[in-house]
Amino acid sequence: MYGVGRLAIFFFSFFLFACFSHTYYLDNFLFFLLFFLFLPFAHTSTTQVQFFWAW
Repeated sequence: MYGVGRLAIFFFSFFLFACFSHTYYLDNFLFFLLFFLFLPFAHTSTTQVQFFWAW
């Protein structure tokens, strides 16, 4: 269930980013929000982190 929760957080953040990316300041804010959300998972979820940086 822990992995499912991580995936849910990832896709929810991706959805938020896609919805609000038309505003410059909100875009930067969500980028840093995503970055800090991913920091705790960096050692356990390499694929998601690589996908995050590629995107």
